[in-house]
Amino acid sequence: METDWDALYVHNGVNINAPLIASGNPATNSGFPAGGYYGSVVPGPFTASNSSGCLTMRFRSDDLYEFSGYITNPITCSAGCTNVVTSISNSGANTLRDIVSCLASGSNIFFDASINGQTILLSSPIVLNKNLRITGAFNSSTKISASGANGIFDISTGFNVTLENLEITTSSANVNAILNNGNLVLRNVTFKDPESMTGNSVLNQGTITVKDKVNINKF
Repeated sequence: METDWDALYVHNGVNINAPLIASGNPATNSGFPAGGYYGSVVPGPFTASNSSGCLTMRFRSDDLYEFSGYITNPITCSAGCTNVVTSISNSGANTLRDIVSCLASGSNIFFDASINGQTILLSSPIVLNKNLRITGAFNSSTKISASGANGIFDISTGFNVTLENLEITTSSANVNAILNNGNLVLRNVTFKDPESMTGNSVLNQGTITVKDKVNINKF
């Protein structure tokens, strides 16, 4: 990038009217405004802090000379963490597993109304190794199930987890729906277990507190 003449501008939003993530460089000799990036040092990384999660990049040149650029690889973007589950898939963007992995300890997780009435089907347990509150829909419990001989949640030692307004179903008779080695609070949770179940709705090896109601239904 031709120093002092051409510049790359990075905006924190969906277009060039969004706030500039400024470089600290002065205006160029070509008359382009201050805040652009130029020279041989690769700029960034850049993080979007707006609700769209978008960055806009604008390259400005006086087109008098041609020099090598410094963006030699494809630009890659990573979505920031959300705390609202919008996908019922086992894994991937905006799934329960993805959001648990992404969020910091102490976060609250909710479920979008678009997945009400659908079931989140897990192919392996989700490890809860941070303090979390997972809250299902208030008007109808959010449904989480496991395929095969798999449980739903494994809560690690020393962590505080609250599960509320959830319907948790296991499909195998010899698994534990929840393995708790931490401090678990259950509020308005319904377990659906096979009639012949030899495992447990909750195998509790830590502490457990029940608030409001917990139901265990057999099928």
